[in-house]
Amino acid sequence: MKWATKGCVYALFLVEWKFNTGTPSMDHKQAKTLGDLLRHRRHSLGLSIRQLGERAQVTNTTITRIEQGAFKAPRPDKLARITAALGLGLGEIFARAGYLVPEDLPDYVTYVRTTYPELPETAIEGLFSHFQSVLGQHGLTLTPALVPLTEEVPDDADGGIR
Repeated sequence: MKWATKGCVYALFLVEWKFNTGTPSMDHKQAKTLGDLLRHRRHSLGLSIRQLGERAQVTNTTITRIEQGAFKAPRPDKLARITAALGLGLGEIFARAGYLVPEDLPDYVTYVRTTYPELPETAIEGLFSHFQSVLGQHGLTLTPALVPLTEEVPDDADGGIR
């Protein structure tokens, strides 16, 4: 039996490197929400726990406990294999499990530009403005990690690539 895919080993390395001072953990509600999400996806694919376990090379007991929210800090390599077997995005699942920190996330505008490259710049600016407005309605401001970079790179500095 294989231990993990190359991507899972890389994910485990990143998590261990980032959190060498301790393991992140979820509270019970977060663990339950993550488990519900994984169980719902498994059901929508028509997979049994045993089938998912075989695909992800994870024991049935581990899958059951993650789905029940019993693990506050599931091992990232196992979580990555389960995520891949379910066809879910690793970044989303790792974020829900607490394996990403806000400083690791892109700013709002960069995220939108990357996720929706077909959106015109005026639409991105409108979304950002609306985002700031919603935060203000709730007494919040942008965290430094979400503030977009405002410096323009001259076209000749990088061959015109932005």
